[in-house]
Amino acid sequence: MASRNTSKKVYKQIEAEGLLSGRRWNVYKTLFKIGPSTAAEISQADCSSFKNPAKGDNSHARLSELKEMGAVEEVGERTCSTTGREVILWDVTSQIPVKIVKKPNKEKIALGLAVELIELIEAVMCRCVNPARKLKEIALEIKKAKEKVS
Repeated sequence: MASRNTSKKVYKQIEAEGLLSGRRWNVYKTLFKIGPSTAAEISQADCSSFKNPAKGDNSHARLSELKEMGAVEEVGERTCSTTGREVILWDVTSQIPVKIVKKPNKEKIALGLAVELIELIEAVMCRCVNPARKLKEIALEIKKAKEKVS
């Protein structure tokens, strides 16, 4: 990781430009202040910012998101002072976070293809006179749709 001076500049830029949403910012800010820590240690240090303590703080999930954004990184493993378990040690990076691009949901893709396939089947059935030819065309369209989903 780059020096803390570089990280301080990035921290100030993230804060000034509001580059992280509420909970992500709280987790990032806490990690920056306490230095390399485990998720449980971050949670414990940041408990005052929980909107609903009964639901938990979701630090683990926010750390994964921040990692995907390039704002934090895994720097090793050690025994957590809170849980007593051997866990990941996290720290901030000297990178500006990038927006997470959500991967398309396979179910939504499959549903979209199914709707498209139904429309194609209806079109084939309307324009074909020969039933055997209809079945071949429908089978071909189904095969194409399966290949898109795989």
